[in-house]
Amino acid sequence: MRDARGKKDNGGKSVESRRDEGEKQGWWFRVHLTDFYDFLTSD
Repeated sequence: MRDARGKKDNGGKSVESRRDEGEKQGWWFRVHLTDFYDFLTSD
């Protein structure tokens, strides 16, 4: 849940830091998913 005004959420983190964390986690997930897919498709 994002607050457009940058209000702190229940976790006490600002929207900006939460968005940064989400991007990092998304990047990590994509990298490992790609590695896993390569592993599955390799002979």
